[in-house]
Amino acid sequence: MDLLFTADGRNTAVLIDPGPLHDQDRARHLRLTHARADLLTGLPSGGSGA
Repeated sequence: MDLLFTADGRNTAVLIDPGPLHDQDRARHLRLTHARADLLTGLPSGGSGA
């Protein structure tokens, strides 16, 4: 998680994605980004969204 915003007692987690490196597989990068975002759901802090 790169940023966490809290408003009205609710948290919103934000991931900043700079995109794949020049020689990196774009599809793999997207899969890893989705997997990383999935780690944020269900956090005890109430994190939601990515």
